Amino acid sequence: MTDGRLLDLFPMGVVRLDGEARVRAANRLARRILAAGDGLELRSGRIVASRRQDAATLARLFGGACPRASADGFHVRGVTQIACSSQRPKLTVLVVDAHARPGASATEIVLFLHQPGVEIPVCEATLRTLHGLTRTEARIAALLVAGRAVARIAAEVGSSVNTVRTHLKRVFSKVDVASQSELIRAVLCGPAALRLQ
Repeated sequence: MTDGRLLDLFPMGVVRLDGEARVRAANRLARRILAAGDGLELRSGRIVASRRQDAATLARLFGGACPRASADGFHVRGVTQIACSSQRPKLTVLVVDAHARPGASATEIVLFLHQPGVEIPVCEATLRTLHGLTRTEARIAALLVAGRAVARIAAEVGSSVNTVRTHLKRVFSKVDVASQSELIRAVLCGPAALRLQ
C-alpha cells in the first residue's frame, strides 16, 4: 500500500514533509484542502500560507532545531489556525515531528489538517460488525456522528422522533455508552471513522 493510500485512512488531512519541509506524501483530503488554495496551498513542492502572518508562523513551526523526541518518537512542534480567504472557518494545523527510530537523526514532519464543517463519513458496515448493530441502527449512529439532530435523522430515515430515540437507546446499549456525546466519541475514536470505504 502506498503512503498516500495509507494516509487516506485518516479522517482528516495528513501531509508528510521531509526535514527540508518538502511534501513527500499527502492524503486525498489534504490534497483537496491544498488544491482549494484557501489559506494554504502547495507551491513548488512546499506548503505555503496565503497570509503573511500565517506564513511566518508556519516557517517557525517547520524550521529550527528539532526538539528531542519522546520515547514514542513523536514530538508536537505546535498548532496554529490558518485564516481562509472565503467565509469558511479557520483551518487548524497540528505540526508533529516523527522520528524514524529512537536515536535516528532523520526527522520527518507530519501535518494534521482539520477543516471545520468537513463531514467525517462513518463506515456503517464496520459499526454493524463491531457492535452488532442493525442496518437502521448503524445508519442512525452514522447520521448522529455526522452532526444531524434527532428530528432531522427521523426525517432522513422515514421514522418518527420516538422511533429514532428507541433505536438510539439500543445503540447506546450495544456500544456500551450512556449518551449521544459518548456515542459520537466512541465512533470517532474507533475503526468506523477510518476511511476504508
